[in-house]
Amino acid sequence: MRRGCFCRGLCLALLLCLLLFCRCFAQEEAQTAYELYYLDHDETILLTTPYLYEDDSTDDLLRQLMTRLNEKERQQDGRSLLPGEVMINSYTISDGVLDLEFSEAYRNMDYTREILLRAGVVFTFVQVPQISKVSFRIGAEPLKDLEGNEVGPMDASDFADLGNNTSGAYRYDSFVLYFASRDGNHLVEEKRNVYYRRSLRRERVIVEQLAKGPMEKDHYPSVSANTLVNDIQIYDGVCHLDLNGAYVDYQEDVPARTAVYSVVNSLIASGDISSVRITVDGNEKRMMDDAVSLNRYYRWNSKIMEEKTDAESED
Repeated sequence: MRRGCFCRGLCLALLLCLLLFCRCFAQEEAQTAYELYYLDHDETILLTTPYLYEDDSTDDLLRQLMTRLNEKERQQDGRSLLPGEVMINSYTISDGVLDLEFSEAYRNMDYTREILLRAGVVFTFVQVPQISKVSFRIGAEPLKDLEGNEVGPMDASDFADLGNNTSGAYRYDSFVLYFASRDGNHLVEEKRNVYYRRSLRRERVIVEQLAKGPMEKDHYPSVSANTLVNDIQIYDGVCHLDLNGAYVDYQEDVPARTAVYSVVNSLIASGDISSVRITVDGNEKRMMDDAVSLNRYYRWNSKIMEEKTDAESED
């Protein structure tokens, strides 16, 4: 009799343990793992720590993440992403773009610290469902780059794998890019500052930035956003550039000649290239259209450049 009671008690205890295990497992299943970003002690690279959060509304998740960033938790192996008095004061969401308002102390950071903060914040919030890009404001003023241009909405691709860098593996560079003019028949100049991995060739970064599109008013896309670089080789000042099929399949309102010289002039403006040969998926005989062949060496074209106004020339 006692043995039977003992067995029933043991079974009941095992059943309770199983139920508790299943409940805990179900709770873990209901949680989503996010990554919170912070800096190493030297403030040269981004590191991550996991953050488990039960699925809920987008607004609640955003508030939780902002609270964690504003609390400036120090990790054993690094420093908080937001320094000193820098705080996220408020946010709004419109069409998938999260607009963050920072305190005035944001202006006190040096460029390297600022770009790392910017990357870490963007990496953090694009993880949130319904958020595709992040824009920054300091008070009521939109964040501007070193040239005084508005930075605009950003996503993770704007930082060229900065989150996976090791110390000293990235660099900051300035590029002159050429996008389509309003009528599509000319090219307009746009200067851009980019932080990217040293392992990436400058020429690859230039083409990738062209694919991202322009950031200035009255500048228009010149190549498809889906354009990818398959391979780049440079010999004796000649850049042999192999792109994917999206480059030639996308025309819309941009003439083929504009799309070609957008790439050619942008690459030659880097200073190390005298001519460009473009292939598509390894094919040397692809055509941009019936009149423009890629089977040649393209040099700088000054005639396609849109003339600057007097005011622009003075700037």
